[in-house]
Amino acid sequence: MQYRIRESGEATVIVFEGSLDLSCGRKVREILVELVTRARELIIDLSGVVTADSVLAANLAEAAQLARARSASIVLRGVAPAIQKILELARLSQIFPVESDSRNPLVMPVAG
Repeated sequence: MQYRIRESGEATVIVFEGSLDLSCGRKVREILVELVTRARELIIDLSGVVTADSVLAANLAEAAQLARARSASIVLRGVAPAIQKILELARLSQIFPVESDSRNPLVMPVAG
């Protein structure tokens, strides 16, 4: 797993690449918790993710709870079909509206 963080206007953008699975789950959790606690809008770009598992779903669910508590928003960008399926199975697609096209993200507050 590799990642880059940058500021884009009022949003913080994190771009993940590689595999997001059990082997890096703790690090992904730490990164997301830190970013959600300081950003009003967090864009999580998954367009470079080649594999993921349920650990990603658990980390996104926790990030959603933190964001909701802070009235912040999270945007998922560049979600591949396989990752979309993980989100659907974990019922996170109901929390995160997602847009597969990373050039056209769907910005939506985390559902409460």
